[in-house]
Amino acid sequence: NMNGMYTIFTIGLLLILATPIYSLRGVQQSKTPMSSLAHSFEPVLSNEEKYLNVAELLDACWDFSSVLRKIGQTTLARDFESNIRKAEALYNSAPSNQRQSLSSLL
Repeated sequence: NMNGMYTIFTIGLLLILATPIYSLRGVQQSKTPMSSLAHSFEPVLSNEEKYLNVAELLDACWDFSSVLRKIGQTTLARDFESNIRKAEALYNSAPSNQRQSLSSLL
C-alpha cells in the first residue's frame, strides 16, 4: 500500500525537519530516549546533504518505533512497524542503484 509507505516517510521527514541536522552535529549524546532518537536520524541526510539515505531512514524509523513502545504507544508502534516492513520490502526489492535515496526509490 503506497499510503502506508508515504506515511512512514512523512513521519521520518517531519522528525528530520523538527530537529535540524546541523544542531545535532558534535552534540554529546545523552541517554534519554528522545535524545537517542534525535541522534538516530542524524545520518539520514547524506554527507553531501543532497538526499535522504533510505537505509538510515529505515533504521531510524525502527528506533522511533522503539520509543513509541517505551512511552506506552504499543498500538501506534505496531501500525508504524507494519509500514516500516512495507517500506523495507520495497527497498529490498529495488535494484541496488535505486536504493540509495528516497527520490530514486520512489
